[in-house]
Amino acid sequence: MRTKQTPIKPLHEVTETHGTTNEAAHWLKRKPGTLRRWAGKGPIRPIKVNGQFLWPVQEIKQLMGLIN
Repeated sequence: MRTKQTPIKPLHEVTETHGTTNEAAHWLKRKPGTLRRWAGKGPIRPIKVNGQFLWPVQEIKQLMGLIN
């Protein structure tokens, strides 16, 4: 049985400092596996907390051209 997932907020509405891999993948229009490969060498560097990558929202917004 699958549990209902909460919808991902649009990037311009996010106030948290970091997002999950699934959220970041959604915002960047990439697959989560692509972001995991970016972890060591991509345009955005995540932090790792309890074995989970967390992606900096400010850097994602910059990459997407939402802020300077």
